[in-house]
Amino acid sequence: MSDLYPVVVEKALDIMNREYQNQDLTLDTISKSVFVNKYHLCRIFKKTMGITIHEYLFIKRISYFKIFATQNPQEPLSLLLQKSGFVSYRSLSHYLKTHYQTTVTDFITNEISIR
Repeated sequence: MSDLYPVVVEKALDIMNREYQNQDLTLDTISKSVFVNKYHLCRIFKKTMGITIHEYLFIKRISYFKIFATQNPQEPLSLLLQKSGFVSYRSLSHYLKTHYQTTVTDFITNEISIR
């Protein structure tokens, strides 16, 4: 592994941790910010972190979604999604169905227990 890999991954993590709410945050914008080809960035990120960039962003966003939903149970779901960085209800729904075999409603009921 190159000595630069941890530095590149650390910079990518810093960008994602600061910009997770930005719905325009993409692999292209991250890779351009760290001056690495997006495919190479995907490989070294996965090798270093054990998960993909998209998985990391989802975990980050879902964690904040839980926090915001718990702190502000009366806020509309659309605002909670926006504050958490999700583009839409559909994007959250697709990810939950694909990776957790659950619906948004079940996730909110079982994981957040506020609605």
